Amino acid sequence: MGRPRLKSLELRHAFFVPIWRRVLLVVVLGFWTLVEGSTGNIVWACLMGGIGVYSVYVLFFDFVLKKEADNNKSKF
Repeated sequence: MGRPRLKSLELRHAFFVPIWRRVLLVVVLGFWTLVEGSTGNIVWACLMGGIGVYSVYVLFFDFVLKKEADNNKSKF
């Protein structure tokens, strides 16, 4: 009951502020999707592809740190 648990796919983190880290993550996920697909592991390829698409959306179209969002809400 003490500490809140971390979310598994929490991409809105200060670690991802530099753009190169976001690009690197998306490239690695895309590469791994191709590896899984080329070896015939369609389920894993779909899973990695889905995580990659989600990562692209969060990291490039909807990237706002939680602290900044909380600060913006408190101003209004």
